[in-house]
Amino acid sequence: MYAKDLIILFIIFIGLLFTYFNLLIFYASDDKKKKNMRDLPKVSIIVPAYNEEKNIENTIKSLLSLDYPRDKLEIIVVDDGSKDRTYEVARKYESDVLKVYRKENGGKASALNYGIKRASGEFIVTMDADSVVPKDALKKMLEYFDEDVMIVVPAIQITKVNNFWEHLQVIEYSYNNFLRLIFDKLNSIYVAPGPFSVFRRDFFERVGYFDEGNITEDMEIAMRCQAYGYKIRYCPEVVVKTKAPSSFRSLLKQRLRWYLGFIDNFLVYRNRIVNKVLVNIVFGGAILFIIIPLVNLGIFAYDIVKSVYNSLVFYSSIDFNVLPLIRQGLFDWQSSFSYIKLDYLSRGIFYMFYNIVLILTFLIFIKKAWMIEKVDSSYRRILSLLVYSFFYIFFYSVVWFIVILYKVFGRELRWGGVRWENSLINRIWR
Repeated sequence: MYAKDLIILFIIFIGLLFTYFNLLIFYASDDKKKKNMRDLPKVSIIVPAYNEEKNIENTIKSLLSLDYPRDKLEIIVVDDGSKDRTYEVARKYESDVLKVYRKENGGKASALNYGIKRASGEFIVTMDADSVVPKDALKKMLEYFDEDVMIVVPAIQITKVNNFWEHLQVIEYSYNNFLRLIFDKLNSIYVAPGPFSVFRRDFFERVGYFDEGNITEDMEIAMRCQAYGYKIRYCPEVVVKTKAPSSFRSLLKQRLRWYLGFIDNFLVYRNRIVNKVLVNIVFGGAILFIIIPLVNLGIFAYDIVKSVYNSLVFYSSIDFNVLPLIRQGLFDWQSSFSYIKLDYLSRGIFYMFYNIVLILTFLIFIKKAWMIEKVDSSYRRILSLLVYSFFYIFFYSVVWFIVILYKVFGRELRWGGVRWENSLINRIWR
């Protein structure tokens, strides 16, 4: 048996194992209860904003529309040294409920910490300046707090879908919303997304504030929470809408930051996390699925290139005189097929079948996510899902390939006021 065939069988086994493990956990019983809060606590919502002139107004209106007592609500907008009119737009809504501050640019984590230190709420909410929330979001999420819970996170979906790249992200966000249900049951959520994650105030007093030198501060704070043995819960009833990158370049840059941040934070916290299920299953599975798409893509590319090469060698040996082959093929289709030289591809029929099964299971995940998001699942939408799922898997593979190159060879990556150059090569030379 070829080494390539062994790799394929390994991918099939691990992929299906991980897939059906997720389905098993999803359908497992969940004994977690929600808490009915009679006395609503005071809540402070921190909105870090950098060059969000076009989005900040909708975000503020969304927060002011929350179904929550005004005497127990505090909204703090922190303009992190914007170069546009973000500060001026936010100032129009200043009131007893909403305060606006301005500081020098230092990055999102810096702006969040600035706001938290000025907040007076018992609970702290982080809110991206390009997102909107449903009116009942805050009350529903507070119900998920019990004694051990320090963070509650919502489901997230993009605001508007106008082009190919945004359609691609609809699939990705829905898939992530489904996975959060699995991670919640395993007490293994490893990211507290910027759009409307809710924290206990004393959490920051116990473990510290956001890491201002981290390119994915939302992952770092969640992994630190897990490292201290605290719980993070998922509130699927609340679907927060956020603005998504609308071009390949902006989407690639965002995903590079996310995945590089995941790798770096995992390496920091892998031995410190109390819940070993998180490390062994969730993080282990995530690291494994960094490799699987790349191997998938590599094997597929190898088969294509090898088949094309064999065909060219064969046809060049007959000076590309294909007319006799065509005449013979009219009477002998089996012989005709052999001349196409797809021998390498023909060995991948079983591998292709596995991928079809995996994609169908992936569609089940998305359908379950749509139930959470309460969106229409018409035949047209499902057809769209099939098309964009294929492109998403390909895009995912390409991004991880670039991430590995960044991680090994290094290239400066800037985000807000944070600078990343933490490659393996940089570490060697220091």
